[in-house]
Amino acid sequence: SSSSGGGSSLSVVTDGSEQQGTPDTPGMGGMGFQDLPQGHWAQEAIYHLADQGIVSGDAGANTIRPEADITREETVKVLLGAMGISPAPVAGNAPEGVSEWAKDYMVAAQNRGIIQGDETGALHGQDSITRIDAMVMIARAISASGGSEQDLAAFTDQAAIPGYARQAVADLVHMGVISGYEDGSIGAGRTITRAELFVLVDRAMN
Repeated sequence: SSSSGGGSSLSVVTDGSEQQGTPDTPGMGGMGFQDLPQGHWAQEAIYHLADQGIVSGDAGANTIRPEADITREETVKVLLGAMGISPAPVAGNAPEGVSEWAKDYMVAAQNRGIIQGDETGALHGQDSITRIDAMVMIARAISASGGSEQDLAAFTDQAAIPGYARQAVADLVHMGVISGYEDGSIGAGRTITRAELFVLVDRAMN
């Protein structure tokens, strides 16, 4: 199974409140997302996050775009929301490659060690995030541990998991957050969809 995420319209929970919604009667005024079919594999996770105010539909459209890619900065916003973190305002301009709305979230995540820049320090916030990098962020966010190379051995594409990510991915597999695709792969070379990210975050935080 898999998982995906966000949009700049995503809202972040600040008060920790949670309503008891069910997939077919979500705590969203009784409305579902227009583009999330009843019985969608990620439905339960998406409505669970929506009920907590961690994700919301696109502004004015009530759509969640489950199969679309998600950017690195949108992923960070979802993760911090799931952690109950409201970032402090950051003065100055957004770093290069980071949207103005995402500046506070990206700096907060960097300060917590959830994200790191590349060799030049760039954060690439507006780029679509890969499955592997999303897993690394989630593992850092929850201080995942306990995994080993043995946890990766069964995946048909395990050799494609880069060195910097292997421990984090193994930790999430060990903890039951990741199970991979039906074809036996972990999707090492793919971008993550919004639905896939939402499911991984929901699993990791529960």
